[in-house]
Amino acid sequence: MKILLPIIFVFILITDSHSQEVVDVIHLRNGSVLKGTIIERVKNVSVTIKTLGGNTYLVKKIAIKKITRETLEIPFDKKSRIFFFMSIGYTVPAAEPDFRRTNLSGYNINFAGAYEFHRDLALRLDFQYNNFPSETGGSTFSLLALKSELMIYSLKELAINPYAYIGGGGYLVDVTKEFKPRLGASFGVGINFRLSKNRLYLYAETQVNYIFQDGPEKVFLPGRIGIMMTNKLFSRED
Repeated sequence: MKILLPIIFVFILITDSHSQEVVDVIHLRNGSVLKGTIIERVKNVSVTIKTLGGNTYLVKKIAIKKITRETLEIPFDKKSRIFFFMSIGYTVPAAEPDFRRTNLSGYNINFAGAYEFHRDLALRLDFQYNNFPSETGGSTFSLLALKSELMIYSLKELAINPYAYIGGGGYLVDVTKEFKPRLGASFGVGINFRLSKNRLYLYAETQVNYIFQDGPEKVFLPGRIGIMMTNKLFSRED
């Protein structure tokens, strides 16, 4: 944790420094302006630009008055969002030999919600159910997890975005037999793929969970695929 806090602090400083964005600006002869990234130039014929709003325009050279570059301030309140996660996945028991020997890999179901409280930082409340079939054909081993996690990401105007997260919370172990509350920690990485304009994403995650108990720590590795939704779009002009 002593190592983690400085890393998070440095990351916040880095993300703050990227609150400015340099963009291409096409000034048209009719007075209109297009801001974004020029993705193609055909000399003396046309320019293709992808705007900040996600649209792509092919502009004839004759219609362009001038092309400049501009530094934009991106207000945080225009990026703030709430995220919703739903997924199913595959869970692997690990670390403790008895845990691995008596239980097979199983499945998990996940529901989560996150609130973006800073540029590229969000706090997520994660609810997860994991089920491990018995190696001997007996009753399954299952557990519930309710965790809070700090998400570190860069959800820009890209089709693919990576992120990482770390957190911890309460684990109810062996819920099919008896409730054994335990504390635990988790960390992981994920990647999302944009399905629609900044609102709906397909995501995949893998994580490591440590459950602290009197005996050997139980460790399991969930991987999951699901849908991530956001409550609003980027508020940027074309």
